[in-house]
Amino acid sequence: MASDWLFTATLLVLSVVAGAVAVSTACGVNMVFTLRISRDRAPWYRVVVPYLAGSVLGAAVVGSVLAGVGLVVRELVGASPTAAWPGWASLPLAVGAALLGFREVGLLRIRLPQRASQLNSDGLVLGVSRRLFWFGAWLGAAFFTYSPYGGLYLLALAVVLAPSIGTGVLLFVVFGLSRGMTVIGLSMLASTWDEAAALSDHVAAWYRPAQLLTAASLAGVVVAGAVMLL
Repeated sequence: MASDWLFTATLLVLSVVAGAVAVSTACGVNMVFTLRISRDRAPWYRVVVPYLAGSVLGAAVVGSVLAGVGLVVRELVGASPTAAWPGWASLPLAVGAALLGFREVGLLRIRLPQRASQLNSDGLVLGVSRRLFWFGAWLGAAFFTYSPYGGLYLLALAVVLAPSIGTGVLLFVVFGLSRGMTVIGLSMLASTWDEAAALSDHVAAWYRPAQLLTAASLAGVVVAGAVMLL
C-alpha cells in the first residue's frame, strides 16, 4: 500500500534527522572533540568502529524495549502485529507530530521530559576503544542525556505504535546509526585539535537550524498521517 510505504519513509527520515541534530547538543559537541582527540591516541578504526557499534547497539536496545512495550499494549487491547501500519496509529502520530512541530518553530510551549545530565563518567576508566563504545552506547540509547528536540519523542511513540517489533527496532537503529555517523563525520573534518575546538563551537550554534530541520521532518509525518487517514 503506497500510503503505508510513505508513512514508513517519513518516519525513517525523522529517525535520520533526530539522530543528526543531536550533534548540536552539549553531548554531541563534546563527542566531536573527543573522537578527534582519540584519533591521535589510537588507529582510526579503533575510534570509529567501537563508537558507531556502541551507538547502534544502544539504540537497538532502547528500540527493542519500546517495541516490547508496544507488543504488550497490543496484547492488552487485543490487536495482533501486522505487516502494515494500522490506521489507528497514524492519528496519534500525526497529531503528536503537529504539536511537536509547532513547538520547534516557537508557536507552542511544550515541556519535554528531560534527564539533565551529560555522559556517564564510568567509561572514563576504560581503554580508548571500550571507552568510545561505552560513550556511543550511552548516546545511542538517547534518553540518558539531555535532548531538546521533539523529533526523538515522536520517534519513540512511533516505535511503540509500530506494526511489528522489527519495524519499531529498525526506526531506532536508524536513529543510532545517524547519530553515530554524524559525530564521526564531523570529527573527521578537523585535522588539528584547534580545528576540532573551532568546529565544536560552530556545531554548538546549530540549535535553531536543527529545530527547523526537526520541524520539517515532523511536518512530513503529519502529511503522511493525513494520507493514511484519507
